[in-house]
Amino acid sequence: MKRRHNDREPSEEDELRASGELRQTMQGLGSPVAPPPSYWASLLVRTNERIDDASSAKAISISWAARVAIPGIVAILFFFIGLHYYAPDLPGKSSSVLSLVKSLPQDAVDSLLTHPERISSSLSVADVPSDIFQFSGDQITEYLTERGSEQMLMENMNDADVSSLLAALDARKDL
Repeated sequence: MKRRHNDREPSEEDELRASGELRQTMQGLGSPVAPPPSYWASLLVRTNERIDDASSAKAISISWAARVAIPGIVAILFFFIGLHYYAPDLPGKSSSVLSLVKSLPQDAVDSLLTHPERISSSLSVADVPSDIFQFSGDQITEYLTERGSEQMLMENMNDADVSSLLAALDARKDL
């Protein structure tokens, strides 16, 4: 609170007049009346009833519901609403090999499956051979030739491959 520094002090007359008014008001009220004896006799009983009412199961359950249960349910509801609207959409898990193969880049599909006609919706893990990642030298050479990576093709060729390539080039004179 702000104090007013410019207020004047009350005079002696004002204080005497205010205290006289207070005395008159107090005399007009009369003397305090004592409560009847029945008030004191039933005071303990009324006090116990008020304590029992405040601590009854109904009062406690209403108080608990108002302070704990309702805010808790509201918080859980808001959590699930927020989770529904703000959670990222995770892709569904699919267990088919077809969906796995379709998710790979085209170059990886070419190197993994040499027979693309085997891809169908009924393809399962049992249909894929156990040596799917084992390729023969002919398959690797054929793949590298089709893809145009001559440098990698030359690095992977052995002497027998080089001699057979030279023999094939010798046989074709129209190159």
